[in-house]
Amino acid sequence: MPPIPPLLYQIIEGTLGFASVLDADGMIEHICQSGLDAVGLTLEEVKGTPFATGPWFSYDPALQHRMEAAVALATQGISSRHDEITRTAGDGRARAIFQLIPLRAPDGTVTRLLSTGHEFPSPDMAHQPTAAELREMRHRNKNLVSSIRSMAKMTQRTAPPLEAMDAFIARLDALTAAHGTLSAGLQDTALFEDIAGRILRPHGASREAVSIRGPSLPLQPEPARQLALCLHELATNAVKYGALSTPQGRVDLELSHPDKTGAVVLTWAERDGPPIREPTHSGYGSLFVRASMLKLFGSRCEIRYWPAGFRLRAQGPGGGLFAQTAPGAIETLRDGSA
Repeated sequence: MPPIPPLLYQIIEGTLGFASVLDADGMIEHICQSGLDAVGLTLEEVKGTPFATGPWFSYDPALQHRMEAAVALATQGISSRHDEITRTAGDGRARAIFQLIPLRAPDGTVTRLLSTGHEFPSPDMAHQPTAAELREMRHRNKNLVSSIRSMAKMTQRTAPPLEAMDAFIARLDALTAAHGTLSAGLQDTALFEDIAGRILRPHGASREAVSIRGPSLPLQPEPARQLALCLHELATNAVKYGALSTPQGRVDLELSHPDKTGAVVLTWAERDGPPIREPTHSGYGSLFVRASMLKLFGSRCEIRYWPAGFRLRAQGPGGGLFAQTAPGAIETLRDGSA
C-alpha cells in the first residue's frame, strides 16, 4: 500500500481532537498525537492493530462489536457517525462523537478509512432530544405497551389457567431482554446476533448447542422486538419438545445479509434431537410466529415438522428490518467518497 499522502498526514497531525488513518481492513496505520495521549499509548503500541477493538473501546465487548459494524460499513463505502462512551487513560470515560469515512482510489475502490472525532467537553453539550425525537419515543412506548397487552390477552386465551401466568412472565422477560439489548447503546438499535444471543441464553442454549449468524447491520427497534419474541417461542418449543431438550441437540439460526434486491432469509433449523411430529392444534407460540413472520417479511413462512428436526424458513424484503443508523448511535451519512 502506498504511504499516507503528505497533505492527509498534515491534516491528521494538526487535528486537536481525534484522527486516525486505517487500512482497508480497519487496521490502524496512523493516529494523531492527541488521540494517543487520550489513552496514554504510543503509535508503535497500536499500529497494525484493529481499530474496532482498540484501547478506546476495550472496556466493553458490545461496544467493540458495534465499532466492528461501523468499520464494516466503511469498507463497503458508507460513511457513518457514532456517539459512544470511550475509554481514556487511567481507565477513565469520555463521551465522544466519531466519524468513519471511506477513502477511495481514482477507480472508486476503498483503499483506506479515516476516523475523526471530538469529545464533549461538558454535559451541557450533550445531545438534547428534539420535539420529533420525543414524539418518536412516545410512539415507541405506546407500541411497547400494546405488545404487552396483546401478549397478555393471547396468553390468557391459549394457555391453561395454571400455566398462563408463568407463560406470560416468560414472554415478558423475552421482551425485556430485547429492549435491554436495544437500549445498550445510545440509540435504540442492535445487531441480530446480539438480540438472538440475549434471548436464547436463558433457555440454556450454549455456544455449542446454538449457532447464530447474522449481518453486521442494525435492526429497527420494532422488528427487533418482534423477532426477539419469535425466537423466544421457537426456543421454548425446542427446549420442551425439540433439539434443545437433549444434550446432543443443535439449532442453526441465521438471518442472511440482504441480496441485491434487498431480500433476506431467516432460518431456524433443529437437528440431532428427538423425533418430532406436527402438533394437532396451534397454540400461542405457533400462531404468534406465523403472524409475525407474515408481518416482518410480507409472506408466509415455511414450517416443517420433519422427523429429523423442526425447520422454519421465512423470506421477503428486508428494507423494513434494518435501521439507517448503527448501534450506539452509528448514523449512516452517505455513500462516502474522498
